[in-house]
Amino acid sequence: LGNTIDDNSSGETGLPPKCIHPALATAVNRTWDSPNLKNEEIVRSLWKETEGSQGELYTTQLLTEEGIQWIRQELNKVSNSGIPTRRPNGMNRYGIILDDTVDGAATLSTLTIFYNKLVDDYVRPIGRMLFPDSIGHGDDFETYPFTIRYKLGEDVKLNEHRDASVVTININLNLPGEDYGGSSLYFVDSVDPSLRHNVTFSPGMAIVHRGALRHAALPIEAGERCNLVIWLFGEGGHVRIAPYSAKEQLSVTERWSKQKKLLF
Repeated sequence: LGNTIDDNSSGETGLPPKCIHPALATAVNRTWDSPNLKNEEIVRSLWKETEGSQGELYTTQLLTEEGIQWIRQELNKVSNSGIPTRRPNGMNRYGIILDDTVDGAATLSTLTIFYNKLVDDYVRPIGRMLFPDSIGHGDDFETYPFTIRYKLGEDVKLNEHRDASVVTININLNLPGEDYGGSSLYFVDSVDPSLRHNVTFSPGMAIVHRGALRHAALPIEAGERCNLVIWLFGEGGHVRIAPYSAKEQLSVTERWSKQKKLLF
């Protein structure tokens, strides 16, 4: 299992105050209180579909500056602990695995609470809302959270690939003023594979996309970019490919429900 770090935390059990952009937090909380299409549409309106993605990639302002500062503070505790950590995946050498069930991960209770709450309250229902033909019961039950870092002399780019997920959220953790050059994300046009579309991150900005969407990170030219990435997939790493028909898709109340693991 992961390496546990003594964080001397106060035992908080939710997202830090003022962590999520207030417009999104208000809309999401309203939809949890009353899950209906009208409230869900307000949440949807805060996510901008990226031109050329054919409904496969959306962006929004997710984190406040306070939220970024808090996450960075907790990540610094991991870095300063001196405990060896495993690289996030075969393509990213610099970053931290936050899943406490994975060997070589860095287990910090505050971060574990944070990402579980973020997934349960935001990422999972929003992924179901944006990609209803891809996510049914259990298809997004498991997660794999990790950070990535691009910097000259370390990882400078990421080759084109697909994620092992039904949906991915990619959140920039740079603070305002921590500028960098290059390192845009590009994704392959869903209709014309010869086309590439660039997306540039800003502090606290989140991208949500289907895991199957081919994408890459262009070379960084100056500075440093740090992001939090979370993959969602089914039990045992299952990634559903076949689309659901309209009749099979989750209802709005099912999308906004805390699904429990089914026992057979």
